Amino acid sequence: MSADGTTVTRGFYPDDGSAYFSITLPSTQQIIISAIPIKGSTVPVTLAQIEYLATVPELDLG
Repeated sequence: MSADGTTVTRGFYPDDGSAYFSITLPSTQQIIISAIPIKGSTVPVTLAQIEYLATVPELDLG
């Protein structure tokens, strides 16, 4: 949890190859970005790339 109360959660599940990144803001707004492989493929993005997508300053929650 950051100083402003934002909570960040990351997860990677090797069994099925899925990954997610979740941010819960103090206002209780939540941003979740996940990647799930289709029919045995691998997730085409890394956790770092998912985190980048969830935290870009241009993301407008208004």
